[in-house]
Amino acid sequence: MINTDSSTKPKTRDLIKTEFLKLYNDKPLSKITVSDIIRDCNISRGTFYFHFEDTHALYRECERDMIDFMEGGLHEIILSTVRKDTKKHLDALCDYMKNTYLGHINTFKSFLSGSENDSFRQAWFDSIKHDFARAIEFAAGEMPEAKRENLASFYAGGYVAVIGKWILEDCSEPVEEVADLQVRIVFQGIISQK
Repeated sequence: MINTDSSTKPKTRDLIKTEFLKLYNDKPLSKITVSDIIRDCNISRGTFYFHFEDTHALYRECERDMIDFMEGGLHEIILSTVRKDTKKHLDALCDYMKNTYLGHINTFKSFLSGSENDSFRQAWFDSIKHDFARAIEFAAGEMPEAKRENLASFYAGGYVAVIGKWILEDCSEPVEEVADLQVRIVFQGIISQK
């Protein structure tokens, strides 16, 4: 979905996703038609249907691509909490936020404010919750599973809420301040559970 090599022409499937995301920036999924997409891609209807069943399937794949892209470095950062190196964790989170969120702010804003934002937020939450659950398991040892699950939900919910709000407000707060808040909450919470 996110083509970093500008020297190559995007493959048809990637082109369809890119053009779809441009449309999704401007209107709800229910208003995006296959005709809109094939016109913008300059492809046939059959080519579209070769790749996707319908616009909803296209949306779901774009959503999954975005979640996978976001997971690219975040799960390692979350797991690094068990090393108890606050400074290294903060630096890594700041770099991640700059490269991931700031580098693709319009796409994130589309997913967070678009017609399917509940679906995106739930997928994002589930992804992050899994990583927090693993970090808590390492950091907290013999903590009962129900308590680990509740803590993971708490941290994931907070992360999605804070970062989502920050993105929707055009990342107006400095990255370092938002990351510092996240790190302090996590380190004073997960690490102090031991």
